Order: sequence, then C-alpha cells, then structure tokens
Amino acid sequence: GAIKSARSPDWIGDKLHSLSPWLGSHCYGYYRDSVTWLAAEVQCENHHPGAHLASILNDAERDALGQYLSKMTSGDVWIGLHNPCKGKTWLWSDGSRFHYTTWVPNEPNNLGGKEYCGEVYASTGYKNWNDIPCEKKNTYVCKY
Repeated sequence: GAIKSARSPDWIGDKLHSLSPWLGSHCYGYYRDSVTWLAAEVQCENHHPGAHLASILNDAERDALGQYLSKMTSGDVWIGLHNPCKGKTWLWSDGSRFHYTTWVPNEPNNLGGKEYCGEVYASTGYKNWNDIPCEKKNTYVCKY
C-alpha cells in the first residue's frame, strides 16, 4: 500500500500472513516520524493497545519485515531491541524472549560506550541489526 501519515500507519497483518502463516497473528505499522528510541516505543504504545516497537523472532519475520520496510523507507529504522542495564543482555521491549539474533557482522560493538538501542540497517535490506545511541532520531516500526 501507499505510505500513510504518521497518525495512520499501513498495518500489514494480512500482507505478512500471505508470506508466512506464522506471521498472521501480528500486525506491523511503519511510522515516518524521526524520534529517539524511547519516544518511538512510547508512540507505539499510544498508537494501538498492546503495541510496542517490533520484535524480530525468526528468519521468516525478519525477511517479511525487511521486504515491507524496503518499500516504505530508505533509512535505518528503530526496532524494539534495547540494552536497558547497559551490559551484555539485550531485551525486546514487548517482553518477547531474546533467543534469535541477526546482527550486522561485528555488532553489537557499543561504539563509544553509549550504544544501547537497536535499529535495522537499510543497507542490509532491513535484515540485520546494529546497536546505536538511543538518542539518534530514526523512523520506527511497531508490532502488536
């Protein structure tokens, strides 16, 4: 579909369902507002009950979301990945178990000791993650 305004995203549950049955239980919405990671998470929670920044839990979800985001934007995009205790433990903002990873090679590297939030990289077709300072302004993708 066409890019919608930031206030009414292109929720794509049905589109993803046609790509992979497992994904049919979730809806995704891309928002063009460039905001910090925390602002994006709060916006997701406000946009729809139960929504959070998107978690990516397997290859099928990664691939489908990558195809979707490639049609919507050309910049890096916030996902629900964060490191709130600033240690080695990464978490999903929606509480999903963190057991699947698809980092860009040599990431996470915590460059400068201040990279505690996760984005999907445009340059990898939105299939790989990078750690980045949470204050960076990115567009974002929500999931519920």
